[in-house]
Amino acid sequence: MKFLKVKSVVLALLLVPALLAGCGDGDKEEKDDRTSRYEQDKEDKDSKTSRNEQDDEDGSEAGATDSYPVIEAVDYSGMDLETISNSEMSYSYPAGEWEQIFDDPLQIAWEETINTNQAVNINMNVEATGVTQDDWMDDLMEELSNENLESAGYGITVEASEVRSLNGEPVVYMELVTQITDEMLDLMIDSGIYTEEMIDSIGGRETLLAAPPTTQIAIYTVKDGTILSCTGTYYAPEQKQNVLDTMSIMIQTAEEN
Repeated sequence: MKFLKVKSVVLALLLVPALLAGCGDGDKEEKDDRTSRYEQDKEDKDSKTSRNEQDDEDGSEAGATDSYPVIEAVDYSGMDLETISNSEMSYSYPAGEWEQIFDDPLQIAWEETINTNQAVNINMNVEATGVTQDDWMDDLMEELSNENLESAGYGITVEASEVRSLNGEPVVYMELVTQITDEMLDLMIDSGIYTEEMIDSIGGRETLLAAPPTTQIAIYTVKDGTILSCTGTYYAPEQKQNVLDTMSIMIQTAEEN
């Protein structure tokens, strides 16, 4: 199963300080293609799925996530939440702390950083639908390997990659460091996300290339047969927990439209 491409992974992860990140129409075609390949792969693994279903009946899957590191699920009951949506999905986030900045992909920024050149931000995407097999995590982690991302030449280094649990469900958790490169900017222009005029309006390539490295947390999860990706970008270590807590709320409240 190869339902993600390195190129689309880079597009999902790269969020530049100027807050110009978004997702072009061509990305939807990539998602449709990934879903088609995923459905074909699902047919090729019917026998394995059948065995997994038998395991469930036998109770052998009970407590399967107990051995994974736990991402503490934030109790958002009583919180004042804001809900946003686009044609693909919706989610909620703490009102008054974060503000929506893009709707494709759905993206929010931490309000106290939004007018700086180091805006802390989080985006969420639908990656594939029709997911039924239990081995999606292994396939995803192989696709998102450090070797694959670094060999693409886009300045992304994987610092951590493992299966964790959130609310008792397995998720793929990653920490990455991203440095903007000329190759990245060319990719954004070729994908229709940026134009040369947009880059010039914020000081040109030199300004973006001089930006400090950013740190991302990426979490991939399956909800109702749909793989969702949630990526948070931050700059200072003390910002990490707020980003992770907000991502927890977003993942727990996310729904496909």
